[in-house]
Amino acid sequence: MFFPGCSRFNYKIKQSISPGVRYPVVGPRCTADGNFHPVQCIGRTCYCVNRITGKIRDEKSINLNQDPISKLPCYNAELDLFPNQSEGKPPYNYTTPCYENMHAKIDIINKAEENGFITDFFTTVAECMPDGTYGRVLKTRNGTKICVDDRGQKIEGYEIEQNAENYENMDCKCAKTSFLMAQSNERPICCKNGNFRKIQCRRGQCRCVDSDGRQVGRESPDVATLNCYTPDWKRC
Repeated sequence: MFFPGCSRFNYKIKQSISPGVRYPVVGPRCTADGNFHPVQCIGRTCYCVNRITGKIRDEKSINLNQDPISKLPCYNAELDLFPNQSEGKPPYNYTTPCYENMHAKIDIINKAEENGFITDFFTTVAECMPDGTYGRVLKTRNGTKICVDDRGQKIEGYEIEQNAENYENMDCKCAKTSFLMAQSNERPICCKNGNFRKIQCRRGQCRCVDSDGRQVGRESPDVATLNCYTPDWKRC
């Protein structure tokens, strides 16, 4: 499996995190192609970096307490998914709704615990994707998991309650794919938890697919001849 520089770096961070770490660990911000975003910030100071290596370039940095991110020579408005987060008067920000939500929840939890409150109700911190958008799966305050788009909005009716079947393995990959293919007449069939149904059919041919929706083995007009076939293949 190959990941471009930034995606690979974030993947390594995720793999190295010890089990039981309470809050999501945020790595460098990436662009949609998996490379490093040209603007990286450490605290309130932001720099221009090489998009392939992620190394800081020999150009000026800015302090968000004084200057907007657009003052950096490497700032590219087309790569700024949430430009409204950078507008207004100082102090400025360079963030995303997911990062804002995550940090706000962590602050609430920490302050509540400092005051002796039980925080189980609030311990649903969103995990953001490397580009700062929301991940596919969001856990609500009551423990229910839902599929969301990159803005954190629920996708159709994909929702699973705690202790329900297929709760733990919910990945919403099919729900997200179907959402992105909204204008298509050949969207994939998803399970209730937003995962790909193990058998997908299109134009009279059916095939087994993996968790990413990729075909596994041959296709056939008769589902009963497929290796992944079970009598309840439509139920998931």
